[in-house]
Amino acid sequence: MQSRSRTKMHGRYASIGITIAIVVMMILSGPVSAVTLGITGLDGTTPTQGDSVTFNVTATIEDTDRYVPIDNFSLEITGATSKEVVFSTDGSVLSGDSGITVVAVTVPLSAEYGHGYGYGYDSRLGYGYDFGYGYGYGYGYGYGYGYGAGGEDVEYKYTITLDTSILNTGAHEAVLSLNTGNSAKPSFESSAASFVISSPVIGMDLSGNPGDEILINDTTNGICVIIGLNQSLTNGMLHIEKSTTLPNNLSQPLFNTPAGFVTFTPNDNLSQAMEYAYISINCERSAMNGTDMGIYWYDEPNSTWVHMEPGNPSCCLESGKNMTEDICCCWAKVTHFSTYAMGGLVYHPYDANEDGMICLDEVNTAIDDYRTGQTDLETVNEVIDLYRIGAFTIYHPYDANEDGMIDIDEANTAIDDYRTEQTDLETVNEVVDLYRTGGSYCV
Repeated sequence: MQSRSRTKMHGRYASIGITIAIVVMMILSGPVSAVTLGITGLDGTTPTQGDSVTFNVTATIEDTDRYVPIDNFSLEITGATSKEVVFSTDGSVLSGDSGITVVAVTVPLSAEYGHGYGYGYDSRLGYGYDFGYGYGYGYGYGYGYGYGAGGEDVEYKYTITLDTSILNTGAHEAVLSLNTGNSAKPSFESSAASFVISSPVIGMDLSGNPGDEILINDTTNGICVIIGLNQSLTNGMLHIEKSTTLPNNLSQPLFNTPAGFVTFTPNDNLSQAMEYAYISINCERSAMNGTDMGIYWYDEPNSTWVHMEPGNPSCCLESGKNMTEDICCCWAKVTHFSTYAMGGLVYHPYDANEDGMICLDEVNTAIDDYRTGQTDLETVNEVIDLYRIGAFTIYHPYDANEDGMIDIDEANTAIDDYRTEQTDLETVNEVVDLYRTGGSYCV
C-alpha cells in the first residue's frame, strides 16, 4: 500500500502537469492581438520587371508576459507568380528563391523578454532556459508571477530585397507569417500587401529612315519585334506588356496559352512611320502539351481571338512557326500593333476532321446525338451557331424531315419530349413559334 505522502506527491505532479498543459493551450490559442505583423514600403507599388525592390517587415509582440514560440518567419508571394522565402529570427534564409534576400535590422535579445532566464523560443538558441521551462514558466520567477512578467513590446524587423526579374508581370500579393511550430496556433499572419509588376518599356526613343528596319529584342520575355519603316521616324516608342494572366476586358481564348498574352502599344510617331512589323513570341516546347501552336490576334470589335494566317485578319501579311529542340517560336508579319497570344489549337468535339470549322455533316452528327440522348440541346445550338458562321443552311433539331419548316407532328414531338423531361420549355416555345409562323426558318 502506498503511503499517503507518496500519493499526495503523485497528485501534485499530476496537477502541475495538467496546469501546465492548460496554460500552454490557453497561451497558444490566446488573442491574436498579442502579435502584430506588418509589411511596409510594398503595398500599392508598381515596380517594373527587373527592378530591385526593398521593403521592411516587422513582427511585434505587444504583450511580453505572453508566451509566443517562434519557429521561423516566411514571406509568401502569390498572384501572377508564386514564390516563398523562409528565414530564421537572425535573418538567415532557410529555404526559398535566390531572388529574395533578408537582412535582420532588429532582433531582440532573450533578456528583453523579462527578468531571469528569458521568454519564448528563439530559433537561434533552441529550447532550454530560453523557452521558459523551469524558472521561466509560471512558478517562482516565470510566467505571470514574480520577476518574469511585464516589460516593453518586443519587435523583430527585417529588410527584404526582391529581384522582380523572378516574377511575371501582373498583380501580386505578399503576406508575412510568424510560424510557431505548434499545431494549436500554427502561425500569425500580416495583412496582404498588393503590388503589380509592370513590363519594362524597352522600345524607347526609336528613330530611322524610310526602308530601315528596327530590331527590338526582349530576351527576358521571349519576344522579338522587327519594325519596317516607310517614313522617317524620330522619338518613336513601343510599349510591350506581357502577362501570364488574361488582361482585363478580354474574352477568354479557346486555346492553351503557355507563352501568355502580349500587348504592343506604339506612340503616334511610330504608328505613322511603320509599314509592317514582324512579331515573334517564344515558349519552351515542354510547355506545349503536344498541341500545335500558332499566333492569335485579339479582334476587339468582335471580342474574339483569331488564328492568324495570311489575309486573316487583313492586317496579317505572313505567319509561320520555327521549331528547335527546346523552343517553339510563332511569328506573324502585321501592319499594326495590337494584343497577341501564342496558343495551341483546340478543336471542337464535333469538328471531326479538325479543320477548325464545323461542316454540315458535323452538324447532323450533333443533331443525331441529341435525338439519341448522347448530347444536350445547348451543345447542338453551339454547333449550329459555329456552322452558321459559314452561312450554310441548317435544320432545327426538331425538323425531323429536314424540309426547313416545322409541322404539327414535329411540334407535338417537342411537346411530348417536354412532358417526359427530354427538353425544356424554352425549346418547346421556340418550336411552337416556328410552327405558327409557317414557311422556312432556314438562314
